[in-house]
Amino acid sequence: MKFIRFNHVSFQYPEALDEIFALRDISFDIEQGEFLAIAGANSSGKTTLGRLCDALLLPTEGTVLVEGLDTKKEENVYPVRQKVGMIFQNPDNQIVSTTVEEEIAFGLENLQVPSIEINRRVNEIIHDMQLEEIRERPPHLLSGGQKQLLCIASVLAMKPACIVFDEPTSLLDPLNRKIVLSQIKKLHKQGMTIIYITHLMEELLLATRLFILKKGNIVFEGTPREAFNFSEETLYNYHLYPPKLIQIIETLKMSGIEIPKGIINTSELVNYLCQLK
Repeated sequence: MKFIRFNHVSFQYPEALDEIFALRDISFDIEQGEFLAIAGANSSGKTTLGRLCDALLLPTEGTVLVEGLDTKKEENVYPVRQKVGMIFQNPDNQIVSTTVEEEIAFGLENLQVPSIEINRRVNEIIHDMQLEEIRERPPHLLSGGQKQLLCIASVLAMKPACIVFDEPTSLLDPLNRKIVLSQIKKLHKQGMTIIYITHLMEELLLATRLFILKKGNIVFEGTPREAFNFSEETLYNYHLYPPKLIQIIETLKMSGIEIPKGIINTSELVNYLCQLK
């Protein structure tokens, strides 16, 4: 089922020069339950695309449809935002309340959800996200990872069908990055549509499909596995930086060891090398 549809969408920021578009004439569909990753350099259009998905931005040209709702129509903006939530790069820009449980309840209160239902959802989300120990803690005392999990919990309380993640781990240390990514994988397994914006190639492997953007255009559409088989030159051309695994594979090739295409993680590489003995 088509959940989001971009139909010849272009977007230009008001302050931009006449010839400069953040996105230019892009068309694609996102299936319900899909995990789509979006990669590319800074200013390639990644964040703009994400914000068009939940009507934070409206297309300059073309249409964005979310379950058939045209985001350009004023009456559709709030229904679209109830279907599509968004997690930003810096959680501090998204947190407004004084305790964890108040933050989770904030959006529901604005929607005038009955108090009994608010309490039920808050308790459910706190349990599911394992936030019981910090439910009464002020957000400014949380770690970066805890803040990002709180933002996810606040969006989940609204019961969206899709969440757009805009580089949610870029400010996190490796441990908190692992925790947040684990929660995102769990959400996808539960059937949620995920749109994941990142510049980290290792994180692309979470997705089932990948777009690479360059200067407002989709220059690659395929699987993350296909992208991992690009040469280093091609990756640098897309402003993507090879993870250590690709660098190791390139070094092995230079030493005369042929490595077949399709190897995208350490265990696959180790298994292949063991078979050579």
